[in-house]
Amino acid sequence: MKILLISPFLPFPGVPHAGGKLLHYLLSILTKRHSVHMVTRYYPGEERHFPDLRRVLSGLDVVPADGPVEASSLRSILSTVRSYVQLARQADVAARRDRFDLCQVENTETGYFWKPPPDLPGVLTCTDIIAKPAFRRYEGSIGLRRVATFTAWKVKHAVERRAVSRYRTVFTLSEEDREWANRLYPEARIRVLLYPGGIDHVGLPRREVPGRVLFVGALQRPLNIQYLRYLAEKVWSNVRREIPDAELLVAGGGLPVKERELLSGIPGVRLTGFVENLELEYKSASVFAAPILSGGGVIVKIL
Repeated sequence: MKILLISPFLPFPGVPHAGGKLLHYLLSILTKRHSVHMVTRYYPGEERHFPDLRRVLSGLDVVPADGPVEASSLRSILSTVRSYVQLARQADVAARRDRFDLCQVENTETGYFWKPPPDLPGVLTCTDIIAKPAFRRYEGSIGLRRVATFTAWKVKHAVERRAVSRYRTVFTLSEEDREWANRLYPEARIRVLLYPGGIDHVGLPRREVPGRVLFVGALQRPLNIQYLRYLAEKVWSNVRREIPDAELLVAGGGLPVKERELLSGIPGVRLTGFVENLELEYKSASVFAAPILSGGGVIVKIL
């Protein structure tokens, strides 16, 4: 088949987030049997991966993006929206330029901004059902904040409903997300694409460091920063009171300078930055900590 693949992120070896890892894994399978043309956004510094991708793809169209969206920055939000609009335009160009048997679209946000032509069968992969964590935040909020979280939940629900309505089949990555999608969008055809947890696992020996607690996350993401600060500021002092030489090892790239300076000043916290082989860090830890205050999809770091 000739497949048009549209993605909001670039897949490559060592990509630091679960959605990218899954897409890179799927590409390794699809390109063995099918012709795949990809239209994708990319972040600064990722250009070095273009040559490797072009060797396995039938075509590659790229759209620059400033970086992951910062929810607290209006400029970042507008820049992200602009990059999605450009991605949709480039997808239109690719769909008109060639004839494809199928288009596969990654992530709800991409599906919101791009609608396949009527004669092109389309599938949408919802890495997360984004309305689910929004509803959970609304349920757990009180006071004036409840008004803001209710509005956010309604907006995300409307965005996701529009996205899934455009595609013949929608994939979720877990049975739980499928059940949520069926309740929220009963008119859609929902299927499950089970995430192959542990795709980077090679079976290294365990070498535990006593007292080491591990936190893992793509630290340019606001939710991961929120979870890490909760662990470091609300929990960690109690751990150190009981185990004075305990170490909190934080593995992940993209942490903003302000947050890095704040966390570096907390006794026992060590920041590694981006780690090429996370399995070594997993095998060295006594405890793995993953505070999830709200969330959806598949929390791959736990798998």
